Amino acid sequence: MSLKRSGLGAQAVLWGALGFALLAWLGVTIAALVIDGDWQHIFLNAAWGFFIFMPIVFLVILVMLLIAFVNLPRRRQILLRAGDPLMTPPAPQQPDPALALHTGETLTFGWRQPASTTLTGLLVGPLLGAFVALSGEVMVFSTIPAFGSTSLNPFYDAFGDTLGPPPTPTPLDWIAAAFPIAFGLLVLSLSLWATLAGRRARITADDRGITYQRSFQRTRFIPWNDIHVLIRRSQTKDGSAGDYYVWGSDYGIVFTVNPKITVPATSQRGARQRNSGFIYEGGYETYIRDAARLLATISARSFVPLHITRVGERANQGMSRRFPLLTLTLEDIQNAPLATAPLQPDMSAAPHVAEIKLNARIFTRRFWAEVVVWMFVFAALVVLFDRHIVVDFGQLFSDGPLAVSAATAFLAFMLVLLAMMPPLVIRSARAQQDIIADVTGLKRLSGEGSTAVPWEDIRAWGVVPPPPGSNKAARYLVMTEAGLRFTWREPANAQLGGRGVQGDRQAAYRQRADALHALIVARTGLPLHDLTDHFAQR
Repeated sequence: MSLKRSGLGAQAVLWGALGFALLAWLGVTIAALVIDGDWQHIFLNAAWGFFIFMPIVFLVILVMLLIAFVNLPRRRQILLRAGDPLMTPPAPQQPDPALALHTGETLTFGWRQPASTTLTGLLVGPLLGAFVALSGEVMVFSTIPAFGSTSLNPFYDAFGDTLGPPPTPTPLDWIAAAFPIAFGLLVLSLSLWATLAGRRARITADDRGITYQRSFQRTRFIPWNDIHVLIRRSQTKDGSAGDYYVWGSDYGIVFTVNPKITVPATSQRGARQRNSGFIYEGGYETYIRDAARLLATISARSFVPLHITRVGERANQGMSRRFPLLTLTLEDIQNAPLATAPLQPDMSAAPHVAEIKLNARIFTRRFWAEVVVWMFVFAALVVLFDRHIVVDFGQLFSDGPLAVSAATAFLAFMLVLLAMMPPLVIRSARAQQDIIADVTGLKRLSGEGSTAVPWEDIRAWGVVPPPPGSNKAARYLVMTEAGLRFTWREPANAQLGGRGVQGDRQAAYRQRADALHALIVARTGLPLHDLTDHFAQR
C-alpha cells in the first residue's frame, strides 16, 4: 500500500528558508549596529528597542524553525509510520458501527470563531506590526549616527548641536534600517493570515466521500474507496479530541476534533455554545456527536479501523518530565496517595456561604521599594553608558523653565516606567488568579479571561506542596474526566486582597484558602491527593 505524499516537504523547506533568511538578515543588522553604531550614546533612546524588538525577532525565528524541523516533519512521520504496528497500533476504543451514516444520508458540521475574536485579530495584527517596526527603527536610528544625526531622528531638533554632521549611510546601514520595517510587515501578514484562515471550518460527509473546507484554504476531498488509513493523534486523555489523518493513495485530509473545555454558563446562549474559543451550531454536544458519526462512517465504509500514533511520544515524555503538572493524567492523580494533615482539608472549616473568593494581594509596599531600587539601577546605567545626556539635558536650561520642567517630567516618567517593568514581569509570572467557588463550581479569573468547571465534572484533585522550609507556592490541580486541568498557586506568604480585611492579611489568606479546600471536599466528596511522590519519580 502506497500512500499519497503528504506535501509537507515544500512547506517545511519554505518555513525553514524563511527562518534562516530572517536569521541572516538579523545577523547583517547586528553587524551594522556593531560596526557603524555609536555605542557611547545609545542607552536611553535604544534600550527599549533592544529589549523589545530583539526578543520578538528571536521568538518568531524560533517558531518558524520549530515548524520547519519539528512540527511538519512529525506530521510526515505519522504518515510514513502508518503501516508500523508498533508506532501505529489500533485504538483501544473503536468507533461504534451503529452510528455510521446510511445510504443517502448527508452529515455536515463544523465550527467558527466568534466575531469578537476575528475583530480582535484584525485590530491586533496592524498594531503589533507597527509596534514591532517602530521599536526596531528606534533601535537602529538611536545606534547608527548616519540616521540618528539627521532630521529623521525625532530628537534631532533638541540635540542637533551635539549630534554633529551626519555621515553617509552605507549599504549595510540601509539593510539594517529596512529590517524592522520588513519584519513588521511579516508579523502583520502572519497575524492576519492566522486570524482569517482559522475563522471557519466545515466537514461534509455524503455518499461520495468527505469534504473539508476551511477559510482561505483549498477545499480538500477524499472518496470512501481511497481511504487506506485512519489515524488519531490525541490532544486529551478522553480519546475523542485530536488530529485525524484520513489518507489514501490519491487523496488525503487532516481535520481536528476540538477538545471540550467547560465555560461559565453566562457565555452560553441558547443552542450556541462556546468551547475552546469556537462557536458550534447546536452546541458542543451536537458537534462531538456528529464527529463520532463521521468516524464511524469512515471505518464502516472504508473497512479501516481507527489507529493511534506513537510518533512524538519521546518528546512528550520529555515534556512530562520537565512540566509534570501540565502532563498529569486523571489516573495519576487518583492513584496518588491521599494528603495528610495539615494538607488534607478540615471539614470543620467548611463555610456555610454561597460563594468564596480567594485572591492574593499583589501591589504592596515591597513592589514600590523594588521600583525605587530599579530606578537607581537604570539611572546608574544611563550615566555609565550615556554620559553625554547630562550635557544635552543641561542645554535645555537655556530654553526656559517650561522646557526644563517638561523635559524633567518626561525623563522621570520614562525612568519610572522602565523601573516598573522588572517587578511587573516577575509578578506576572507569579500572578495569582482570583479563585471563586460558588454553587455551580470553581471559576478562575485572570487578565487572560476566565475558566470554569462545574462541581459534577470534577473527578480528582491534588496538591504539590512546597519543600519543607521553603517559601515556594503550593500548587493545586483539579482534573475532569475530559482532561481539563484547573490549576492555581497559593504562595506561603500571600496576603488576602480586597477591602474590609481585618487584622493580619496573611493569616486571613490562609484561613480563606482552608475554607476553599474544605468547600471543594464538601461539594465533590473527593479527598485531596498528595502529588509529591509523583513529582519525585519524574
